[in-house]
Amino acid sequence: MLRLIGWVLVAAGLLLAAALGASGGAPPLQVGLNLVVSLIGIVTLLLLRQGHERHASEFAVWCMWAIITVQVAKNGGLDAPNLLNYPVLIVVCGWLLGDAPTKTLYALTAAALLYFYADNPISVSQPVVDGGGRIKLVFVLIVLGLTATLTLLIRRSYLRQLTRAQDSTRALQAQEAELRKLSLAVEQSPENVVITNLEPRIEYVNDAFVINSGYSREEAIGQNPRFLTSGQMEPAVFEQLWSYLGQGLPWRGEFLNRRKNGEVIVESAVVAPIRQADGHISHYVAITKNLTAMRQARDEIQRLTHFDPLTGLPNRTLLMDRIGLVLASARRGNDCRALIVINVDRFKDVNDARGPVAGDELLKSLSPRVTRLLRNGDTLARVASAEFAILLENLGASPEAAAPRAMAVANKVQEELRLPFAVDGHADLTLTVSQGITLFPKGDDDSVQEIFRRAQTAMHRSKDAGGARVAFFDPSMDARVQERFVIDSELRLGIRAGELRLYLQPQVDADGHWVGAEVLVRWQHPQRGLVPPANFIAIAEESDLIVELGVWVMTEACRLVAQEQRAGRALMLSVNVSARHFRQATFTLWLQEVLALTGADPSCLTLEFTESLVIDDIDDVIAKMKLLAERGIQFSIDDFGTGYSSLAYLKRLPIHEIKIDKTFVQDATSNASDAALIESILAVAGHMHLKVVAEGVETQEQADFLNQHGTVVHQGYFFGRPDAAETWLQRWRAAGPTLKLGPHIHI
Repeated sequence: MLRLIGWVLVAAGLLLAAALGASGGAPPLQVGLNLVVSLIGIVTLLLLRQGHERHASEFAVWCMWAIITVQVAKNGGLDAPNLLNYPVLIVVCGWLLGDAPTKTLYALTAAALLYFYADNPISVSQPVVDGGGRIKLVFVLIVLGLTATLTLLIRRSYLRQLTRAQDSTRALQAQEAELRKLSLAVEQSPENVVITNLEPRIEYVNDAFVINSGYSREEAIGQNPRFLTSGQMEPAVFEQLWSYLGQGLPWRGEFLNRRKNGEVIVESAVVAPIRQADGHISHYVAITKNLTAMRQARDEIQRLTHFDPLTGLPNRTLLMDRIGLVLASARRGNDCRALIVINVDRFKDVNDARGPVAGDELLKSLSPRVTRLLRNGDTLARVASAEFAILLENLGASPEAAAPRAMAVANKVQEELRLPFAVDGHADLTLTVSQGITLFPKGDDDSVQEIFRRAQTAMHRSKDAGGARVAFFDPSMDARVQERFVIDSELRLGIRAGELRLYLQPQVDADGHWVGAEVLVRWQHPQRGLVPPANFIAIAEESDLIVELGVWVMTEACRLVAQEQRAGRALMLSVNVSARHFRQATFTLWLQEVLALTGADPSCLTLEFTESLVIDDIDDVIAKMKLLAERGIQFSIDDFGTGYSSLAYLKRLPIHEIKIDKTFVQDATSNASDAALIESILAVAGHMHLKVVAEGVETQEQADFLNQHGTVVHQGYFFGRPDAAETWLQRWRAAGPTLKLGPHIHI
């Protein structure tokens, strides 16, 4: 609007100025004022171009008011024909500038007219009538006031309507945006959305429905939703659904529906009525979500939590839960139950010989064999790698009645598992198991963990006795287990507290001359006194404690060798090394560091190991032995003939001697088989140029037998019992290294 006014001012000003100039009689002021009007229009347009709409409006209105006022004054005041421009200007001001400027313009115009009236109260153009000038003034003011009032009222009404229209437009736009969002949300929802009429017939399905059901929109629209049902749902479900919808209430539940490919799926569903503005129900909407994958995942988690993935049997967690339930039931009914723990003997050998796949196949084959021996209600579980458990219920009202029944089950298991297994394409694998049995409950304070511990303790007792046995738990086992635990704990502290003592036992040749000594260890316990090795070595070998023990013994032995070496005496010592210690990756580096720190001569050391060392990773064992042999260390096979003796590995190992086990030596003079065995060992050693040491020589007859059949180094009570290292060394130093030992000289 303002731009149009600007152009009108420019055009009108120029045209009037041109017309007045062309008439030739117009005053120059009149022409100039019209040119000013044109200039006002130009400035207004420039301000608009720069975006100053408000300034342009104010400039145009007030400049035009000034021009009009000058022209009115010039043309006779109240009699001027230009007086009619004021109403036009008031209308323009009202539309462009609003209330306050319009009121100001009206006030200024009224003031100007009052001035004109005061300057010329009686119009010269009309007859002199009393009061005529005042009447005209009042009339003009009234006209101008009405014009201003009507203009402002019209403008306000217009602005209100414009505001309402804008508000309505914004509301419609917002509603459209919400509808678009709702439509997109429904269309792109991952859950199925189905809208039906009241019949009900499907009128709308979203993309998720098409994807999840397998039906296209064309196939679904117009159908009754029942075409999706699997036929596996109870009629009561649909009765409840329509009961809720009939009351105008939403229904929540689950459907067993069928996809187009025939797959039955579980869906959670919400079905609700759709109400129109007047409250009546026009449609139903169903929102469903496929729960099948979630249910499968939940079932899989449940299976992995409570069942063994390899055999499908209950695992330890589920077994413990069932023991707890059975224990509670047994307390109420005073009935005996039993728990049998089963461990497969030498299962590691199966894995080593046939591989872990064959081992897994064996465990899977074992499960059904044992299961078919059990009654309904009994439980077979896998609780560890090669360990199973059987929970037996309802064995009788007393332990006397229950024990034979539990033992009968264990014996059946032993017999069944002795039959060959077909594993890895071979039907020749046999196995034995060690079993431990405990009855429960044993008192009101019996617990699940205690029951399982008792059965495991009995099983370990069977295993310690050689395997392939069944053992019932008895309280004496607890005492032995407790004793082993105490010894393990106290020995760990004792090593650090310096309670170990080094002992030496002499080794002599056929003439009784000293050729070396075996290093032994004793434990000087502060309360128990001197503890023999039989009471703690086997316990230490069950854990890494044997490594800590071996570190101490080797370090002390090297210290003694270095000590005598500095005095000019060559002390030849044999030191036992555990397989667990030798297999450590850092063993060779550690031993070389010990030799370097103590200064001991490696050629004075012989490391003794049992044949079990070469069962695993023989190549690594040979590499370590060769490295140490290059440093001068010698090697001896201890207890030769009692383990996995093999000439194949014997010739590969860089060994220097073999030690005949004392069980052969002690019976050689009375047992032809032992005598023949010793003769064979001596023959093999002779051909392989190996030194032979015989342990357990306790009589002259035994010594003579050995000397008659070969060159043998003797070690045993006949030539000397183990003695404290310092005591032994003092006697050895005093007697000299060529001391001849006999049955009455103990070093």
